[in-house]
Amino acid sequence: MPYEIPGREHIRKVELVYRIGTQDEYYMPYYRFYAELPQEKRENGLNTYGAYYVPAVSGEYLTGMPTWDGSFN
Repeated sequence: MPYEIPGREHIRKVELVYRIGTQDEYYMPYYRFYAELPQEKRENGLNTYGAYYVPAVSGEYLTGMPTWDGSFN
């Protein structure tokens, strides 16, 4: 079930990563944000986190970007 990005106050970690697939011609840099998912907080106090990927290259330099279908890998 996809969730909306919870907001800056829920971000706990940021990384620069390079995602590639078997059909990709180039390495693509992304910022990966780990954020708490407040709607998934457990009764025992444990938190659930989601990973959100944002291209690290300005959109004006990108063509043919895939769109997110709402699924998780």
